[in-house]
Amino acid sequence: MRGEVSRVFEEAESVGDIGDVLKSLSYLAINEVYRLEVSKIFLDAFVDVLPSEVSKKCLPAISKKIIARVTEDHRNRDKILSGLDILDKNFPLAATICQQSAALCFNMRIDKIDCDHSMDMDTAAAILKLSYKKIPLQLHSPQMSISGLDYRSRQLVNCKRGLAHFLGSDRFIG
Repeated sequence: MRGEVSRVFEEAESVGDIGDVLKSLSYLAINEVYRLEVSKIFLDAFVDVLPSEVSKKCLPAISKKIIARVTEDHRNRDKILSGLDILDKNFPLAATICQQSAALCFNMRIDKIDCDHSMDMDTAAAILKLSYKKIPLQLHSPQMSISGLDYRSRQLVNCKRGLAHFLGSDRFIG
């Protein structure tokens, strides 16, 4: 497994490929599998990103800086850097690069993985805070209509209501 993640990172030819590597690392981290040789490269790239610099409008600029640092010794550096302008047009990709790195940092701390990296926990928290979404009030009140909620929130409410119906009561649901 170590060789495969490293190989995909070394063969990356675009910013999208770098984003895919980060998504893979994040998925592995959720399953408590860490590839420190690749993860450390991403986390060290956040060395001078301060929590006060983090905002939604700054994520494309931060992700450009991160990609530039991550690819310093990369064999396809010029090809990847020539595609950096996509981060201005594709906000979800820019957000993914920052958020997946922050999530990776938090997962490593939760699982007590010993890795000496340069990403500050406050910076990671500031990045993750940008994607935080409040739980809808309809989740706790079965009488409230869910018609005004976005798709994700409606699904969450419907799942909880279905589970409560199946179990017979809300008190069995955490």
